[in-house]
Amino acid sequence: MKHSVHEDKSDYFSNQTPAGKEARLPEDCVMPTRETCLPEDCVKPTRETCLPKDCVKPTRETCLPEDCVKPLLETRFVKVFDLQYEDGKHYYDATRHSSGDIAATKNEAAFSEMFPDAVSCVVILCLPNREPLLLFSYEYRYTVGRYLLSVPAGLIDPKDKESSTRDEALINTAVRELREETGIEIKSEDKVTVINPCLFSTPGMTDESNALVCAVVHTDNLHELSQKGAVGSEKFDGFALFTKEEAAAVLRNGVDPNGHFYSVYTLAALLYFVADLWK
Repeated sequence: MKHSVHEDKSDYFSNQTPAGKEARLPEDCVMPTRETCLPEDCVKPTRETCLPKDCVKPTRETCLPEDCVKPLLETRFVKVFDLQYEDGKHYYDATRHSSGDIAATKNEAAFSEMFPDAVSCVVILCLPNREPLLLFSYEYRYTVGRYLLSVPAGLIDPKDKESSTRDEALINTAVRELREETGIEIKSEDKVTVINPCLFSTPGMTDESNALVCAVVHTDNLHELSQKGAVGSEKFDGFALFTKEEAAAVLRNGVDPNGHFYSVYTLAALLYFVADLWK
């Protein structure tokens, strides 16, 4: 005779637990699970544990202490400091700043909020029924002894820094430089924006920096362009206007139409214009 292997399990469990009581395992049968907390004396330090202060070594983000900066030359416009990163090791920094304000001594917070020395402008002219034009000037650069293809640019005045934000200060500087170096007066329909608030052109020898600002200007009269507002030692020799195709040719050639090399800020303006990043 065949017997059924099926049993009524509800009856089985009901027979094992007295009525009205919850079924529980004895405490000595409870095993820890992965959620069970470890006793404090079983906690061992991991690689995240902080090192003693005397074991902390400088990292590439570490700024230079001010007492490691020694002056070598100080003039009204340029200063040279000896940056002594290690005993007997020297690195020279040409700068516009005082020893307490050079980029090398700034902590991360101050470095991220620093003002550049100057503002360079990418100027795009939008004319009726014509394709946009990129505006440059030929400015005499004394250190290379030539007129170079240049963007309108100028130092930030202390008064500019009184603006409510850094971007506002940079835009105010750009508007003033455009007026002085090109005769352009920014109107309500024009657009002036900050591309980058602080760029280093030659950090191998100087902490000099520029902001890059884009000005999209609507005009119907190129005859209004003027360089009569030049001040101090500034010397200009006319403007250069490039279509997108012409700007791309200057990029490919690596020199301006006169066969001269140009600055990294001129390069940045050419790239920004040709790539249509201003639109």
